[in-house]
Amino acid sequence: MTKIETEFIIEKIKKTTSSIQHEFYQHWMNQNYSKDYYEEYPGYTDDWLKFRIKDLYYLILSYFEAKNLNNSYETFQREFEDKIKNELDLLDEALYHPESETELKIINDFYIHLNPYNDFSTKKRIEDELLKVHSILSNTNHILKKMKVSDIQREEQVYNTVKWIIGLYFPKVRKKNQASFIQKFKYYKPDILIPELKTAIEYKYIKSEKENDIEKYIDEIKTDSINYIGDERYDNFIAAVYLKSNELTTPQEIEACWESKDFPKNWKLIISSN
Repeated sequence: MTKIETEFIIEKIKKTTSSIQHEFYQHWMNQNYSKDYYEEYPGYTDDWLKFRIKDLYYLILSYFEAKNLNNSYETFQREFEDKIKNELDLLDEALYHPESETELKIINDFYIHLNPYNDFSTKKRIEDELLKVHSILSNTNHILKKMKVSDIQREEQVYNTVKWIIGLYFPKVRKKNQASFIQKFKYYKPDILIPELKTAIEYKYIKSEKENDIEKYIDEIKTDSINYIGDERYDNFIAAVYLKSNELTTPQEIEACWESKDFPKNWKLIISSN
């Protein structure tokens, strides 16, 4: 099998996994939180999920074969062949964290066999997907204009609009998840959480006309960075700064202020301006 063909299989595995997870999550949310939800064709979603899980199973076998990973091929086939052929436990659910949503157990079991390989490492997948998030955040101003959000007075108007866009790509962000960033006298809640990417986002809407207030805003983010600890589900943090006007300061000046504050390495700054 050629390199191009192998890369095609890798991409198909990733897209199929994402499709299954997305459909399962939407179905689960509707069943548990929507009073008016019903299927026009009862059982259709379950049947669709089973079909796609089988598809994923054979794609993974093809990957192992393409990479000449004979032991992995045999181990994977031995563990799942009977389940796939007889549709056993394909839709079993599991809760991997008490404050998370339920997930399809078999997908996590599949990835136990894939995660050791760099093509499917969780770290690499998250890094690739975070580039998409960075692009969305850096286009905050464009999003607000397209969504006809004007006369912005509060940060919530900014991050709730952007949160809706991010939710189109990462559906779990739509639920009001709560992270466990709890310190002695205060509970810290980020503006946007993306459980799929272990990422928390803190927005700052800078509308002040006082030049020395810029450092105050950055200091507020630095305080957040010190206190956003203790929740193992989140280890990537983004400070999204939205400038009301370019007249007050420049992105370069904000970046210089950011660098002077010695932020933790797992924090990233994204700037968008009007």
